[in-house]
Amino acid sequence: MQQLLHKQKSKQRIEYGLLFEECVSALGEGTTILPEEKSQEIYELFPKSYPLTPWSRIDWEHVRLKMTIRNEIELTNFLSEKYGQIDEDEVFILWGYGDCPVLVTQLYKFINSMDDVLAVSSDVFILSPSKYVVEFHHDGEITIGYHN
Repeated sequence: MQQLLHKQKSKQRIEYGLLFEECVSALGEGTTILPEEKSQEIYELFPKSYPLTPWSRIDWEHVRLKMTIRNEIELTNFLSEKYGQIDEDEVFILWGYGDCPVLVTQLYKFINSMDDVLAVSSDVFILSPSKYVVEFHHDGEITIGYHN
């Protein structure tokens, strides 16, 4: 009986809410929902590259190369100038609050689905580990930190 129960539980799909499901759908094919263990690993590595405040913002005082941007057009223009072709860049989507897993997708998919992604959590981080991080704060501020 225990084995049957365990087997049934493993078949059940974990749900993270309608907004998360709509976000994944909007991002489209090729977007990956990382397993809980891998998501946890990314969340643990994140503050080693970009220090966080106690209230879960990036501590921008400790990030040397940063700038505030106004919108997704400015974001794509800046990243294109800095890194060249960035549309196919694979990025991690991390959530400031909640228990949603990390998503992996291409930057252009995020930009095309930004409203759906930002609806999931009040604060969202887009991380390209060797290049940049973008913080979308609930007060509307968009800040990018980047490597040379």
